[in-house]
Amino acid sequence: MVPRRQSWGCSIALIFVATLIAGTDPICAQGSVPATGDPQFCGWWQAKVTGDLKPKRTHDTVPSSPDKAADALKTYESLLHAEVYDPDQVAALTDEQVIAAISCLLQLENDNRNTVFVGGPRIVYVSQMFGPAPVKLAALLYISYLFTRNLNLFTAVALRGPGAESNRSQWEYATSNEAIAKAYASYRNWYERVKNIGLARAREQKLDPLEGTGLRWY
Repeated sequence: MVPRRQSWGCSIALIFVATLIAGTDPICAQGSVPATGDPQFCGWWQAKVTGDLKPKRTHDTVPSSPDKAADALKTYESLLHAEVYDPDQVAALTDEQVIAAISCLLQLENDNRNTVFVGGPRIVYVSQMFGPAPVKLAALLYISYLFTRNLNLFTAVALRGPGAESNRSQWEYATSNEAIAKAYASYRNWYERVKNIGLARAREQKLDPLEGTGLRWY
């Protein structure tokens, strides 16, 4: 029996268009950001990649139409060519919020569930087929999004480089657990440096969380 080939990557365009038609954020719109001291703060940010909080939907009762679908396709096309894509408006966050959110996401290192986070819309430009990514890897990508404030810099929730590819799947690309562990160690060192020099200076210096690892995002 020939195995059915499914691509997580090839489904991204459909996911983005469907969410645009529904009138919801493509990532995980959950309302206002809790204060950093709020007990729900970490859960709110972790839900960006875990999906544990149900997104707020304001247009579920509005039926889709050919015109609405066409508008969504035009919007998606514009996202592909946009220089900056910031769907969660992280550019509006304070430095304190970003630093705290990064700390929360680093706590997901052992979460092996499949993520709801799909990365940026430009995956349609990549011929590689991707399998579902784990929450722990998506958390690192979301951290990079928080830091750069541009999701269009990251095509897929996958790392490449020496030892990055897992041998678990014949058809779909998956990042190895060894590479993810290596990335976490590097991100934690980077995070301590960011806290020491400040977020603004770290952005000016374009500090790379994966520097020296040989790994990079798709």
